[in-house]
Amino acid sequence: MGFWEDNSAVMRVLDLASLEGDERFAAMRRRLLAEFNATLADAIRTAQEAGRVGDALDAAAAAAVLVSMLTHVSSHRTTFEDYGITSEDLRRVLASILFTTVSGSKVPS
Repeated sequence: MGFWEDNSAVMRVLDLASLEGDERFAAMRRRLLAEFNATLADAIRTAQEAGRVGDALDAAAAAAVLVSMLTHVSSHRTTFEDYGITSEDLRRVLASILFTTVSGSKVPS
């Protein structure tokens, strides 16, 4: 979320131009997120090999969903705050979903 806050103007331009079909901006957005997406997918595969995450979960697809979730929530954080949801609560839930998906474990209490 901090990255989006620090780079909100650039991210808005990348997102809007990508959504409108400008391949140059879509390619930049893909390059920006590719390493994070690949790292998440690798972590999920590692957890699958260790038997902590089921093989039915496609690691690449799960990573793509997680990255999409993170970017969307980060982009719309202020809207959620208008609904009374704090940034801290958003961070906690995002972290919980990431942790559970990547580790296959419950979030520690």
